[in-house]
Amino acid sequence: MPSHEQTYQEITLLETFEQILQAYQNKYLRDLTQTRMRVLKTRRYIDGLTEVFRELKTLHEYQLALDGKPENETDAQTVTQTATPGSKNGRSLAVLVTGTQLFTGEINLKIFDQFIDHVQHRPTDILILGQIGRDLYQQRRLTHVYQYLDLPEKYLQENDLKTLISYLRPYSNIDIFFGKYLNLTQQSPTASNVTGQIKVDLTDPSQIKSLTLYIFEPELDKILDFFEQQIFTSLVKQTVNESYLAQIGSRIFLLEEAAQKTRTRQEKTQFELNKLLKQAKNKQQQQQLVAVFG
Repeated sequence: MPSHEQTYQEITLLETFEQILQAYQNKYLRDLTQTRMRVLKTRRYIDGLTEVFRELKTLHEYQLALDGKPENETDAQTVTQTATPGSKNGRSLAVLVTGTQLFTGEINLKIFDQFIDHVQHRPTDILILGQIGRDLYQQRRLTHVYQYLDLPEKYLQENDLKTLISYLRPYSNIDIFFGKYLNLTQQSPTASNVTGQIKVDLTDPSQIKSLTLYIFEPELDKILDFFEQQIFTSLVKQTVNESYLAQIGSRIFLLEEAAQKTRTRQEKTQFELNKLLKQAKNKQQQQQLVAVFG
């Protein structure tokens, strides 16, 4: 059984540890308040923008396929997906976005598992953002070559993303895997295509019939080029900031769990100390009685 002194030391240590946890919680709660307001404010707008981008990309692919057909062919089954025009390299890229700082709970592992399932079943280049993601990848000893970029763990502006955007632009198809904040107790592993993945199978006549066709002014090529040059950066920015918000939320939840366990341990240790003190007092009283009555 621990001595009085050892029990006192443990209580002091637990109190100090709880104060440290509380200080970190307060810091991350301030970060969460500021970041959540920014991210959630633009989330719905960006989600709608992404849907428009996908629809434009689908119509563009459909238009290119029709333009490439002989004039006497009208069978929808002959419509096939064509490569994105311009300076794209025709390659796919899978991007893993994780945290850099530790103590973020299980969200990074869930994102990583979803990411690995994706890259193991299709040909794609790999880009990893965040130290935790790189560590997980190296621990698995996977042989697929990857590239790594380090991003500061904060709310990022477009100027912070110049290196990343330059790396991403040549790719024709980009899937980003990241955490999405739902609430303080729940962060969801999420995948988002930021290159306007087409909405329908252009070899399926029934799906082609579901397309809504528009007259575009200016031409669809110019509108799509605007999306790819201007809106693309906004999509990427929202995605990495969604990841940052999820990292904060997961970290706060983990810190609260640790604080609760610390408080429980404090209560148990205080109970043990009180029991020791009571035993010592009883022993002292017994010794006094023996001294008085012999």
